Formats: sequence, C-alpha cells, structure tokens
Amino acid sequence: MQDKIINRLIEDEHVQAPVIGIGVSPFEQHHLEAFFQSFPHELNASFIVVQNHVTGDCVTDLEALVLPIGYRVKPIKHGEKVMKNTIYVCPQHAAVTLTEDKRLHITEQHPTNKACAVNSLFQSLANVQKEEAYAIFFQKGYCVGSGLLQIVEQGGTAISCSETNSGFDRMYHQTFQDPSALASYIANIINVPHTDVADPVLIRIIERLEMHKGIAFSTYEKRRLLSVIQKRMRSANQSISLLSEYDRLLEREPDELDRLHVQLLSGTTSFFRDMEAFRVCEHHIIPSIIDNTMKNGKSRCRIWIAGCSTGEEAYSFAMLFLEEMKRRQVSIELQVFATDINRKAIQSASKGVYSLESMARMPEKWRARYFEKKGDAFIVKQSLRKHIVFAPHNLLIDSPFIHLDFISCRNVLMYFQPEVQKRVLSRFQYALKDQGMLILGPNEKVPNIPRLFHLFNEKWNIYTHSNVPKYNAGHTELKERAVQYMKEVEQEYDACFIIDDCEKILAISNGAYSFLAHAEVSDELCEYVTPDYMKEILSQSFQKVWTEETEVVFQHVLISENGRKQYADFTVKHFDRRFKGVYVILIRKSERGKNQKNGRDKGMLEQNSVYQQRIVDLENELNEVKQKEQEARAQLKEKNKQIEVREKTNEHFINIINNLKVTREELYRPSVKPELATLFVDREMNIRYHTPTAASLFTSAQTRHQQTFQSMVKKLSKEMLYHDIQSVISDRRVIEREIETNEGEQFTVHLTPFYDQDREGAVMTWIKMTEMTKLKQALHLAVTALDNSHIHIVVATGEGVIQCVNQRFCQFVQQHEYDLIGKDIFSVYYALCQCDDLAKQWDVCLREGSWTGELYFQDLSGRERWERVSLHRIDDPDKMQSTVMRISEDITSQKQSEKMLMKSEMLSAVGQLAAGIAHEIRNPLTSLKGFLQLMIQSKKYQKDYADVMMSEFNRLESIINEFLVLSRSKSVKFEPVNVNLLLEEVIMVVESQAVLKGVSIQKNLAPSLPHIQGIPNELKQVFLNILKNGIEAMDGVTGVIQVTSLLKNDQMMLIFEDQGKGIPEDEIGKLGEPFYTTKEKGTGLGLMMTIKIIESHGGTIRFESKSFEGTRVIITFPSN
Repeated sequence: MQDKIINRLIEDEHVQAPVIGIGVSPFEQHHLEAFFQSFPHELNASFIVVQNHVTGDCVTDLEALVLPIGYRVKPIKHGEKVMKNTIYVCPQHAAVTLTEDKRLHITEQHPTNKACAVNSLFQSLANVQKEEAYAIFFQKGYCVGSGLLQIVEQGGTAISCSETNSGFDRMYHQTFQDPSALASYIANIINVPHTDVADPVLIRIIERLEMHKGIAFSTYEKRRLLSVIQKRMRSANQSISLLSEYDRLLEREPDELDRLHVQLLSGTTSFFRDMEAFRVCEHHIIPSIIDNTMKNGKSRCRIWIAGCSTGEEAYSFAMLFLEEMKRRQVSIELQVFATDINRKAIQSASKGVYSLESMARMPEKWRARYFEKKGDAFIVKQSLRKHIVFAPHNLLIDSPFIHLDFISCRNVLMYFQPEVQKRVLSRFQYALKDQGMLILGPNEKVPNIPRLFHLFNEKWNIYTHSNVPKYNAGHTELKERAVQYMKEVEQEYDACFIIDDCEKILAISNGAYSFLAHAEVSDELCEYVTPDYMKEILSQSFQKVWTEETEVVFQHVLISENGRKQYADFTVKHFDRRFKGVYVILIRKSERGKNQKNGRDKGMLEQNSVYQQRIVDLENELNEVKQKEQEARAQLKEKNKQIEVREKTNEHFINIINNLKVTREELYRPSVKPELATLFVDREMNIRYHTPTAASLFTSAQTRHQQTFQSMVKKLSKEMLYHDIQSVISDRRVIEREIETNEGEQFTVHLTPFYDQDREGAVMTWIKMTEMTKLKQALHLAVTALDNSHIHIVVATGEGVIQCVNQRFCQFVQQHEYDLIGKDIFSVYYALCQCDDLAKQWDVCLREGSWTGELYFQDLSGRERWERVSLHRIDDPDKMQSTVMRISEDITSQKQSEKMLMKSEMLSAVGQLAAGIAHEIRNPLTSLKGFLQLMIQSKKYQKDYADVMMSEFNRLESIINEFLVLSRSKSVKFEPVNVNLLLEEVIMVVESQAVLKGVSIQKNLAPSLPHIQGIPNELKQVFLNILKNGIEAMDGVTGVIQVTSLLKNDQMMLIFEDQGKGIPEDEIGKLGEPFYTTKEKGTGLGLMMTIKIIESHGGTIRFESKSFEGTRVIITFPSN
C-alpha cells in the first residue's frame, strides 16, 4: 500500500503543467525575485531559469529566493523529468534543453558564449512545445538570438521585463516594467481552460473569419489558430478566458475580427534570416541553378518566394542571385515572383522602405549597392526593385507560377493541415523545372514529400526536383530480379510491367503486349495503354503508391485486349525494397460480376474516382491557362504603361519636330542670324540659301540662288570641303573642320546634314577664327605667365574639389597637375602642413565673398613656412554654384629677412644697451664710493652706511646676473625636465602673493606629458617672470590666471592667460626689446632674458593681447 501511495504521489508530481523558460541578466535579478513573490501559488507550473552570463556566478542564492507557497527550487540534474510546482535553476557555464518526453538535458557551455544557454533553452521549447511554448526574458538591452524568434514563429508566447526599453522590444508579444503585472499576465495565460480543436465554438469562429475575408482558415492547423485566438483573448480590452465569450465579442465588434485576421496573417521575417541557410544557397544552390540555366541555353531565371510577408526574404534571395550573376559576368534576366496572402504586407514590400534596425544583418557593401538612405530609413534602389513582382496570392486557390528554377516557401506550410501541405507541395512539383530547387522552413516537418523531390540538405529542408530515376542497384541485378519475378507471377497474372518512378518501362512480360497499342515499348507506359481512361487509372495508382507507400488495387476495369473488350483487375505496388523507385503493375483478367467483394481495405479505387481525378487534372490545366492568362494580362498592362509613356514621349517629339519645322522655315529665310555666314548646299553642291554675312565668301556680292558652291566661293582651293559635304549628306554625320583661305584668313566650318520631304543637303556655318586665334595666343601667353609666376593659384568648387592649378602650385605641393585635379583641397593642405585652418577660411570666403591673411605652418621637413593668402569667391549664375580661387605667395624669405633685420636692429641697440648698463651700474657704484669715503673720513664702522652699501651691492649682482643669462655660453649641459612639476613649484611660490592681490591661479595641466631637455632653474625663472608680470598686470583687478599645458602636433605648448589691463596691439611687437617696459619701475631686461632662455631651449614665445582684455603668453617646446 505504501508503494502505491508513493507511486501515486510521483505520478501527481509529473502531471502535465506548463513549462516556462526564463532567461535573466545579472542586472535584473531583483525583477526575477519580485516575479516569483507575486506569482499565484495555487497555479501549477514549472519554471526553467537560465542566466545570460555576462559577469558573476549563478542567478542568485537559492536559499534566499522567496518562492510561491508550495513551490520548490532545485538545481537541474541531467536526464530528470520535469515536475510541477518546481523552479529549476541551470548551473553556471552550462546549457539546458527540454526533450520530447519532458526531460532536462545538460551540456557544457563555453564561458565566453554569453547568450548561448538562454538561446538553447528557447530553441528546445519552440521545437517541443510549439504554440504552447512560453519564454520570459528579464533583460536590459540584450537580445537572445534565434531561439526567441523560433518561439514567435511556432506561435508561442515571448515576453520581456525590464525597467528600460531596448531595440529588441518589437520581437516580444508583451513587454512589462512591473514584475507583478507580468506574474498576473502569466497566470491568466496558464489559467485559460483547455479547448479542444474540435470545439464547435472554435469552428464557428473560423467560419466567421472565412466569411469575413474569404480566406480558407479551415485548412489551417487548428492548434495554431487556437493559439493565436487565445492571444487575442488575452489582448482584448478586458481579458477573456472562455472561447464562447470571445465568440460573442466577435459578433458584437467587427473591428476585433479585423484585428484577429491581421494577427493570423502577420508574419515574422527579416533580411537573411537563418544566415547559415542563406550561405548554403549562396555557395551551392544558386551556383547550381545558374549552371543549369547556362547549360540549357536559357537567358532567364525565374524564382518564386511564396509567403514573402513584407518582402525582406524576396530582396535577400534577389541580391544573392544578382551577386552570383555579377561574379560570373553573365547576362541572365532575373524574374522574382514574391507573393503573400496578406495584401497589406504586399503593399509594404512593394514600397521597399525599411528601418535601420531591420538592416542590421545586411552586409555593408550590399546596403550601399542596393539601398539608398533617406532620413532614418533605407529605400530599395531600382536596380534591385525592377527584378521583383509583388502580388497577393493564395497558395490553395490561385494558380501556381510555372517553369520555375527555385521556390522558397519557408515557415508557411507548418500553418496548414497535412492534407493541405501535400496539395501545396504537389503544386510546387508541377511549377518547378527539372533540377529546380525547393527550400522549406527548418522546423517544418511535412509528411510524404512527393516522389520527385530529392533531399539536398536535411538541416535546412532543401530539395531538388528531378526526373532522374532513383534506384541505386546495378542494372544487371535489376534485370535478373525482374526476370525471376515474372516467372513467379506468370501463373497467377496475365500480364506484368516493371517500371520506375518516371513511368519508364524496365521489363515487360510476354502477355503484356496485348494490352498496349504498339508492339515496341521504349517510352512512357501511359502513352501506349488503351483505352484513354486507363492512362488516368495508372497515373492515379502511381501517385497513391508513391505518396502513401501502399498497394493499390482496381477491380473489374473495362479494357481492350487485341481490340476485344473485357474486364481485368489491376494491382500496383512496390517491386522490391532493394530497388528504390521501382514498381510493378500486375493485370489479371476477370469476368464482370465475379468477386464483387469490395477491396477497400487493400487500397482499392473506384473507376468514378478516376474520372474525378481527371476533372482535377483538367482544373489544374485550366489553372495553368489562367496563370498564363494572368501573366499575359500583367505583361499587357505593363505594355500599356509603356505605350502610354511612349505616347507622351512621342507627343514631346512631335512638339520638337513642329518646332524644328518652324526653325527650318526660319532658317530658309536669308535674314536669319545675319551675324553668321550660313550656307544651305544640296547634294549637287548648289547653294539654296545663304545669309548676308556669307556674301564675303563669294566672287560677286550679287549672288543668285541655284549657283554651284565651287563656282561662287572665291577664297578656297577647288576641291576644299567638297568631299566633306558629300560625306555629311551620305553618312548623315556632323563634321567640324578648321580651314585657311587663300588669303590667310582662318575659319571654323560646321557641316550638319539637312533633310526634308523635298531635298537633302548640308548646312554650313562659317566662323571667322582670326580674332579667336589671337585670343587663344593671348590666353596661352597669360597661362604661361601664371604658370611661371611666383604666385600659387588653385581653383576649386565650393565643396573643395580641385578644378585647376598652376605649375607653381604643383611645385609647392610636390605633386603633378593630373594627380591634383579632382582631389579634395583640404586633404592636400592637411597632408602638406598638418593644419585644418583652410576649412574655416574657406567657409568665410563662401559666406562673405573673400578672405585675406597670412598663414604660418611647418612643412613635412619641419621647416617654418609663411604664406600670404587671398581667397575669392567666383559666382556662376548659369550653373547656380560658386567656385573659389585661392591665390597665395610664399613669404618665408621675406619673414626671415624681417627677422634678420630685427636682429640687426637689436645689434644696433647694443650701444644703447651699453649706455644703459653704464648708467645702471654707475649709480650704485657712485653710492658705494660716497659711503666708503664717509666711512674713511669718520674712521669708524657705521651700520646705516653698511646696509645701504649692501643693498647697492645686491642691485649690482642682480643686474650682472641678468646680463650673464643673456650672454650665457651654449656649452651649458641640458637635462630631462618635467615641465608640469616645475609649474607646480613656481605656482606654489607665487600663489600667496597672488592671493594677497585678489588673484587666483587655475591649473589645467595635461597628464603624462613627455620630458623636455632644458635647465630647470632658468625655466623656473621664465615661469616666475611671466606669472609675476600677470599678477602685476591685474593690480586692483579680481580675476583668474589660467595656466595650461598640452601636447599638440608633437609639440608641447604652455599657455599663461591673465585678465589684466592688456597691451595695445601696436606695442606687442616691441616686447623683448632692450629697456622697453610697460611697468613704471621696470627695465625690460626681465622679458628680454625670458625670450633668450626660451630660444636657447629651441622653443618659441608668442604674445596675444588687447587693451583691457588681458594678455595670453604661448610658449612652444619641441617634445623630443
């Protein structure tokens, strides 16, 4: 008794309950806990929790997880069966899958494969649970791959929960931010009462749909329909649990019927969905189709994308075909028929507009080649769109397309019942050419694939349609077995045929010839059987044996044997299982009335059913005719559109012709365009018309018409232009020629053919080129002068594309003229001087019309260069665009001369400096001499005198030290210096003085600056001088001194910027001159010493200032 109770409890544990897969990221574990706290404990369910491993260990502490009452949590063990009211937690670095018998299988997962575990779980749920699969993902910006997509495709439910939205929310049926609301939603789903697919209410809802839209939903798989209907029941304004309530809602609200219809027909698709399947097609299927097309000498390739939804798959396959044709450089017309029963989806596909998110899987080169970006969307280019015809199409009713090389019908047949699947596949078989290819969805399990579909790729459900026999045994062995078999049955049956699945006769018994129309048998069996209805009997028998793997018997069939009518029994079955695709037909004569027993249990067929099948075949033929008619109508419609376009074009040309007629009449008049010398000459070289200007060409000013061209022209040699005129009239082409008359005048002559109803001839226009030649010479002289001048000239479009350069500019940038034309001027200058100031100047020129200034830069060799630059905008009103001419002059030599002149001026100031030195030193020396004399006279030490003398000595020492710095020898040893550290020390020294004067010092020192070679004490003196000058300049002003260090273009820059009274612009150039100072008690030697130290370190110092706007000191050191 105890064992029975235990077994009963175990059975109760394993009672069927919904299995819900949960994926959770480490950032959302609190949502998982809140979900389980809110889940109703009275509901039976099983949960499988897998962490999307990014960081950390398992989902959470199992002991700390708060569970619904009656639920338990446990780690997954390999092979255990799922029990109700249990939460299974997948171990770290492992993946779990659910099997058909509801057992859990564990496999190891690589630590770097982050989303594989969640993806594997969702894939197994989709494969096992189908439309009853449930997936929840507690995520924050993550997507779990194809597993989630498979659940959606199978009709399952996918839900996400997160505080923030992600780019993948559209993949889910519902998204929640509150875990308690999610728990209530799941409870409503699993609490829906079970509904039988034969429920009359479900049948009534399906009938409503069929009447509403005319689509045969009764042929759809009932469980999938029920799953979609239940989703709509949960999504209604008020959640509905009973199917009968939803039926009444449909009756009350027709809009809900529309929403249900839309959800039933909505398909999930994307570009290159199942990328591996597309790779198989790209590398194997499509090259094979192209090979067959070329081998058969065809110039057209036809493919059909059945169930194309919004068009992504149709465009994907079209791109693969076009790329293969482009790779082979073959000229094959591609026709893609993309169909779907959903008209709104077809309209969307026809527009070819897709979001950035939908283009995620698109290779970048194909995106640029086949799509055009407009705003946030991508639009299919005409080069791809022209190959595809989108049309609404019902696979069950409408005629199939025919003579196809390839059919894609992925994830469509799984929505139909098995019998309907067979019917659709039969249509595909009829539509495909020999060696045509068929691809179905990877999860579609279609029973009894027709006999003429050979499996090509099992994983991706790819098949080949072929008429080649499939039996593999040797032909000799087959013949031997056929002879043996006929001996075995010759006593029981009157005739025996052995055929293959292409209805080719492989062997025949002696008694069988009387049933055939001809004595020789070398072709298809049905072509020789009489009467005609026997062909239908055999065809239907073969189909039933092939598709249902069964034996077919016909009894009491009226046949003709040697012209005599009688009855016979027919049996069609497999010949021998060793020979795949080989069948046997056995015939036994019978009398009518004998053995009337019905043989339905053996697969017998009634003769009436044969006629019925014949009717079906005739209907198929009729559908084929309708299909051809439909294609013809489509082509006719397209032709009509072309005719309309041509009519409009013709109307345009008619207007042009009328205008030309008017122009011709005007040209006939001698007064037309008198400024041009124009002649009308016919084939006989008679001058029909001429303008007054042409009179200068003739022998006499009084010229009559109908005179010959050569007799009237005075300035040409006899044969000149004669052959050209004849060539223009005969070949109907235009000739332009430069000629020189006997008097040395130069002309350009244009000869154009002329035709009307009455005559044919040539129009000659003479343009005097003497003045133009002078202009050309002058222009050539000007161009030569510009090329050899010292000025650099470049002309570019407003966008910076170089159009014209002179030779001096080419020498300046060290590139050939032909290499520069068409290049971007900004990139040329950046490569030369590593500066981007040109773009700013360019914008100013385009905006204001011109820009002028001087530019300083260092070329690639490190030499300092100066340019005087002018930019001028040139407007072209005809082209509605502007060009810019840049004129520059290299003034480096001028700047160096100015610098040398400045140094010479400084040398000339040495005399002044000597005088100043004498003055500065003589004053303290005079003081010292006087006090010494006083102390000598007094013959005693006086401290007051000594203090004054010591201060004078200190003053002398300071002046001498400053001059020693100015005259320091270059042999001083340099050492690596950390500039940032020196600045910190100097700022610390002067900061107290700055605070007393209301000035703060702000540091912006770049980290990790390289060391420079220098003398630390001298650099400290420089920084002290600059900071003290800045503090003194801000006397009476509260503000900030900015100290900045940075690395730019491999140079270290130090910037000191105060907010003091500033320096007038006209006095900035005097800074650094001996004894020039802006301070009341200054000597000017401090700044002169600063400049000397900076230059001795290989650096530069620059001052920028304006009155009352502060001063900016910029020091630059080489980083190496």
